Amino acid sequence: EMNFPIDIIWMDENFKVTGLKENAKPESYPEAFYPEQNSKYVLEARAGFISETSLKIGDSGQVF
Repeated sequence: EMNFPIDIIWMDENFKVTGLKENAKPESYPEAFYPEQNSKYVLEARAGFISETSLKIGDSGQVF
């Protein structure tokens, strides 16, 4: 039940980024989003965070 767009960042046990979804909007419901690889953690951030930080798959989560 989100009320605003978010970016979704998935990470493995070493906090390496394994998946990204930018600008997931509330109206996308009931669509579900999944990482491209197995992940242990998920971080939901405000929309725009991924592009502002130039985050990409394979990056270390210690960047943010």
